Amino acid sequence: MLWLTNGEMMKLKDNSNYSEKYRHQCAVRQLIMYRKQWGLSQFREYMRKHKLDWQLVRDFEEQWTRGNRADKKGEWK
Repeated sequence: MLWLTNGEMMKLKDNSNYSEKYRHQCAVRQLIMYRKQWGLSQFREYMRKHKLDWQLVRDFEEQWTRGNRADKKGEWK
């Protein structure tokens, strides 16, 4: 089962499109939590040390700009 961002649950289908999207959103939320917990300096150091997919970084920046601070489970703005 999978919790969607709107709070509904759905079963994952075999084609992994849903699971890949969910995995990506979880990774973005993890970056948001790191940024929130560590502060900007430590977060920038982490980002310098780790090569992350540009889409992950782009979505992190977009979500952070929109005010997503991962305060709610599954939050996506």
